[in-house]
Amino acid sequence: MAPPVMTKLWKVTGEREYLTRNDEYFKECYELLYNKDEHLFARDLRYVLKPDGTGRKEVNGQPIFWSRGNGWVMGGLVRMLQDLPADYPERPFYEKLYNEMANRVLELQQEDGLWRASLLDPGSYPGGEVSGSGFMCYALAWGINNKLLDKKNIPPGCKKSLGELV
Repeated sequence: MAPPVMTKLWKVTGEREYLTRNDEYFKECYELLYNKDEHLFARDLRYVLKPDGTGRKEVNGQPIFWSRGNGWVMGGLVRMLQDLPADYPERPFYEKLYNEMANRVLELQQEDGLWRASLLDPGSYPGGEVSGSGFMCYALAWGINNKLLDKKNIPPGCKKSLGELV
């Protein structure tokens, strides 16, 4: 996801057109890939289930949502939120999306503090997926430190993973 580049360009140049384009491109991706029930992003259009429920699924029958990809989105969201003005009219959209995703990934963290490659079928790839887990921890710690998440609502396993980050 390239949106942090657009918000950085706005921050450097002051040209609001970069924010407008950021919103346009991000929301196009959001409409195509974001599952509003699961609060997760599909990897690409090949992983979006069709309206009749058919399409690529995990062995356990769940839709495929990858840890690393959703970690990239969450990491990108926090980078954007760092740069968006507090009074920016579209900021609530990004904050709401961040909170939806953060709360969902907190539910999906495994006992060992990591997330699995397949978020909804942890058994299909039983080892921890460290790049996705790293992104999740970064984004969650940022949310706590910037008052978008309440530290006391973070599960104990996640608190252990975040350690001194919060």
